[in-house]
Amino acid sequence: MKTYRQREKQGSKVQESTKGPDEAKIKALLERTGYTLDVTTGQRKYGGPPPDSVYSGVQPGIGTEVFVGKIP
Repeated sequence: MKTYRQREKQGSKVQESTKGPDEAKIKALLERTGYTLDVTTGQRKYGGPPPDSVYSGVQPGIGTEVFVGKIP
């Protein structure tokens, strides 16, 4: 499966719908959950410590992050 950049370099026409997720849906999700979204080059970090309205227990310690990669 070719990535967006590979298709773009070959001169293939890339549809607008394949360029990324729907921003309206992302905003709605962030408003509903109260989580944050950090976008950096090549990755998106959704969440962080859960908001108090969702989880009021002890916050997770350092080193408890989960990395999920290579999802098509």
